[in-house]
This record gives sequence, structure tokens and C-alpha cells, in this order.
Amino acid sequence: MSELIDNSRFRKKCLKELILKLHDGESAEKVRQVLIGTLQSIPYGEVVEVEQELISEGLPESEVLKQCDIHGEVLRGHVDQSGAKEIPPGHPVDVFIHES
Repeated sequence: MSELIDNSRFRKKCLKELILKLHDGESAEKVRQVLIGTLQSIPYGEVVEVEQELISEGLPESEVLKQCDIHGEVLRGHVDQSGAKEIPPGHPVDVFIHES
């Protein structure tokens, strides 16, 4: 019931557990199924917060970065980007996107 009271905390706790399972070698497909069953969507900012928490708790940053592709694939289609801001023309990110 507490997940209904503080949904953000619940989502972040679940996501952290799922990411740690990936780092422990669990199948990405199995983790994806748990994600779909537990979290229909998660705000992008919470994904970043969870990764930062894992790093601050001692998971090496290099390990988090190494696994980012797997995290991204598992989370594909389940990250809520509705709060994302538009990238203004000329912004370094805009330039990078258009150069690649």
C-alpha cells in the first residue's frame, strides 16, 4: 500500500533492484518482464537518480556506464519522457545530434 502513497520511492526501489539484478548477470529479458509487470512507466529523472544512488552506494561508475546499453534496452518504451524539455537549436546537444 505504501507504493500508492509514495509512488516515486516505490518505483526507484524497484528499479534499483532490477538494475542490480542485471549487474549480477540476470537475463535482460527476465528483468524486462519483471519491469513490465511491476512498473508500467518510470520518469526519466528517476532512472538517473537511481543510477546516481547506485554510484554513491559504491557501485563503480564504470560498471554503471558499462551496463547503460542493457539498462536502456530493458527500459525502452517504459521511460516517461513527457517532462523532457525541447533541445533549442544551436544547443551543444542539438549540434551533436545533427553531426552524427
